[in-house]
Amino acid sequence: MRAALRTVPAPSAMHPRGAGACRTPCVQRRLQPSGFAPARLDRFENRACVRNPFHDSGGMLASSGPQASLYVGWCVFRSTFMDVIGAVGRLNTLSEDVLVRWVDALLQGQFGVVSRSAQPVSMPLYRRLLATWVFLYLGSLVLYYLFASIDYFLVFVAFRKATVGTKYRANWREIWREVRMSTWSLAVMSLLTTPIELLVQLGYTRVYDDPRKHGILYFILSPVLFLVFSDTLIYFIHRGLHHRRVYRFLHKPHHSFIDTTPFSAFAFHPLDGFAQGFPYQLFVLIFPFHSLLHLISLAVVGLWTINIHDRVSLSIPGVNGAAHHRIHHTTFRSNYGQYFTFWDRVFGTHKDPKQWHAIRFREEDVYGAAAGKGYLQSKCVVANEVSVEAAK
Repeated sequence: MRAALRTVPAPSAMHPRGAGACRTPCVQRRLQPSGFAPARLDRFENRACVRNPFHDSGGMLASSGPQASLYVGWCVFRSTFMDVIGAVGRLNTLSEDVLVRWVDALLQGQFGVVSRSAQPVSMPLYRRLLATWVFLYLGSLVLYYLFASIDYFLVFVAFRKATVGTKYRANWREIWREVRMSTWSLAVMSLLTTPIELLVQLGYTRVYDDPRKHGILYFILSPVLFLVFSDTLIYFIHRGLHHRRVYRFLHKPHHSFIDTTPFSAFAFHPLDGFAQGFPYQLFVLIFPFHSLLHLISLAVVGLWTINIHDRVSLSIPGVNGAAHHRIHHTTFRSNYGQYFTFWDRVFGTHKDPKQWHAIRFREEDVYGAAAGKGYLQSKCVVANEVSVEAAK
């Protein structure tokens, strides 16, 4: 018996983490019925024991009550969540590369001849640039035409009585002008964005796939950081575009639409649109951002841009919604924020839609007579149009 006992391996040999490692068969008993592989169990134990408050100094499970069970359940959930998000992130990266290669094959007249390798396939730089631009442009057009049409139908047709009122009459000439300008602008904005997107594809940005790389807390909070960072930069960029010496050349085309619709969401001068979209590209050069969250965030940005031009706002405190943005179009120098009203309140450029909804400023009073030249002004009802001085 003593000889048999002497053959039992030391704790350091029983577990890869050594004498202080987890020796809790109760953990294995809880996990085994769920079908986890032994290798998965080892990985889970290694992570679960690092900061487990229910283990004593010797690594033994000090409690097997409800709290310990909840802790083990949380660890299982966290581990599974990380694995799923990591797999989706890798799939997203691979899918984007496959789509770019599919576009490249289509442009080369080799439709259907696309390698489905698990690793990105190299191609000449000029071809990857061209394929990436086509991919971005077509994706932007699909998002724009699809969701702008849905938004317009819901707000201006199906629920018109509750949203814009029964007196609303569609100005199809203006809507067509919005569509034409947006379609052209998206082409150029996609072209200007292509080099940065190429850096994302080639791994030269801080976009990552494995959520464990920066932890679950950062994964959850990074979209908030994305919104705060982009909203801050866009406020100052947008305000700069309203400077008297800049406005007429870059930002006036967008402000030629006074009574906006969802179709005016991307009706910008291309350089104007790129400048306001640059913070989204800059973010992934500075901050780590999971590839799935990066894709979702860019889609949400597009949907939000469409939403704030449909004149309907949910009136959420602190949020710069459609009602605020409508005042921006009717008074020019106010409500510059993209998502929040914080910076407008800090710098005194906030105008409450409830107080300013019936006021319109004349563009020439804000920027001078020269600002009225160059672009067709929207044909809209101006019964409440007043000068800047009269509104003070």
